[in-house]
Amino acid sequence: AAARVVLNVPQRPLLRLLSRSPTLFTPQTPWPAPLTYGNAYPIVKVYVHYDDAWWRNDLNLTAGTFNNSAAWRSTTPSIFTQEDCLAAQQTPFPLQGSYHDGDVRCDGEAARPCRGFLQAAYMGDPQAVRLYEEFHLSGNDSAVVLDPSRPDHRYALDGVHNALINLHKPQLSKVPGALARVMAMRPSAAVISAWSMRAAGIEAGCHYPRDGPPLMDKRSIAKHALAPLVGGAIESKLFVVNEAFGTLECWAEGSLTMAENAAHRLGLGRPEWMPIDVYDKVLFDNDAPEGDQAQRQAEQNGERRIYVSDLRMMEEAAKASA
Repeated sequence: AAARVVLNVPQRPLLRLLSRSPTLFTPQTPWPAPLTYGNAYPIVKVYVHYDDAWWRNDLNLTAGTFNNSAAWRSTTPSIFTQEDCLAAQQTPFPLQGSYHDGDVRCDGEAARPCRGFLQAAYMGDPQAVRLYEEFHLSGNDSAVVLDPSRPDHRYALDGVHNALINLHKPQLSKVPGALARVMAMRPSAAVISAWSMRAAGIEAGCHYPRDGPPLMDKRSIAKHALAPLVGGAIESKLFVVNEAFGTLECWAEGSLTMAENAAHRLGLGRPEWMPIDVYDKVLFDNDAPEGDQAQRQAEQNGERRIYVSDLRMMEEAAKASA
């Protein structure tokens, strides 16, 4: 049997695993409250594929975002609908996408060289997630490829296409012939990925912390969730490292920061490639034992090596969690 265990498991599967492990708990080992401090919510991503990438070929849109889903305020007297919603009233389909996040190849004829995917939606609005899930009604995988030969998938492809046309009509109208040409197109395929309760092993797209006593901020939540089983013999033997409990929710950096803290608790030192000041910020206890004062001062004075881009991401994560 393993002497120590590190679990990179999302919140809901982890809580279910612990609930089915009664031998881990004694009267002195309470239920791990820090693991409940992350609120899970779903996310959906939608990519549509065009053999003619009209947003590139006609509009030269290579970066930036678009959105047809402005916030609205319910005005009905029902207590169940008196709330702010996003995307709930957008027809034919809600869009919140970007021009730069889809794979596009520009290797065709000079007049219209580009083909590829357009990110049509990347959003966490529950109504939008449920709408797109209507076209993924079987299986427990998060992703489904829409096939235009299926009536339900063709309906979804037409709806997303029409929503894109409506949103881009002002720009397309300025290019001679573009509006009519693009209106006549249809996506050749699409991919919907819905990270929700139905996605086995994940069951959520993202998490955000419930700030409040006794754990008042993200760092405090992450620190206590790292070794959540307190008061028993297993307290120093089980560690949790996952975005759901980390200092940077929704990103892998949240898991990586917790993993570095778990490694520190297990007696491992600072990685050679990580600057000392970053390491100090990453550690929840701020007690990094590594490095002499001269080296620390040298790095603080700007005498630092150039590190890989992954480190830049970690530096930003450390700044966000400081």
